[in-house]
Amino acid sequence: MSDATASSATILLTEIARALDWTIDARTATALLLGIYTDTGAFIHTNTDARALATAAQLVTLGADQSLIAQRAYGNYSLQYLHQLGQGLLDIRIVDRIAILCLPEDIES
Repeated sequence: MSDATASSATILLTEIARALDWTIDARTATALLLGIYTDTGAFIHTNTDARALATAAQLVTLGADQSLIAQRAYGNYSLQYLHQLGQGLLDIRIVDRIAILCLPEDIES
């Protein structure tokens, strides 16, 4: 099965499982939802469409734990990681309307 319009491969897996009348338990639903969640950037990327949202809703209905996904995939960063990320963002410069990450020796005083 191939579908270039699917925003996540796990949407296709969910559709195949449902078409074959396979049972999707809560653990499997959570795993499938994680794929949609990460492939759509927690539903903020432009590839998020009605199909992704409808499939996500189906998986939640089947017991997927979206709270667990949000906590573990997006809300579990150490303070050190967040500090390093912030430092990295401070080093981004815009040159000719392109964002670039400058190394310290590249930055003019």
